[in-house]
Amino acid sequence: AYAAMYAADARGDLWAPKGDLTKVAAYLPQLRAGEQTLQSLQSRWDTLVTNGDDVRRELGTVGLKSPLLNIRRTLEAASRAASEAGADPEVLDELDEGVDAITSGIGAIDFQVYSIGFTELEPTKRSLAEKSKEKLDEVVVTYADVLKLYEGFAQ
Repeated sequence: AYAAMYAADARGDLWAPKGDLTKVAAYLPQLRAGEQTLQSLQSRWDTLVTNGDDVRRELGTVGLKSPLLNIRRTLEAASRAASEAGADPEVLDELDEGVDAITSGIGAIDFQVYSIGFTELEPTKRSLAEKSKEKLDEVVVTYADVLKLYEGFAQ
């Protein structure tokens, strides 16, 4: 039923890895697009945060088109490919920590912007928006660091 409801590109197949799935390079287009999406969200934050669903669409937690949709699965697959490429255990640990920080950070942002819609108090709304922006800023930095590590395996 799901397939009949949505066109293939609406389901997020646009970001399906391409090529040899045992190579980090297969995941880089989605990972790079995810970084661009986070940076774009960061630069447009003040206009998007007024509607939590707009932020959540960018994060891939609402809708089906964001490159961040199911990003944990992509990050973990890229980590397996890095492991198969002979990544040092310390690098793999760094990737694991980064993946956890990214996905928990996206979850925290999602929860906070979702909560904005359910509060009447302006100070609470502002506080949630500020906390979620701080978390977004952290995620952008961590994501860039993790992406650099992955790109090192695609040379």
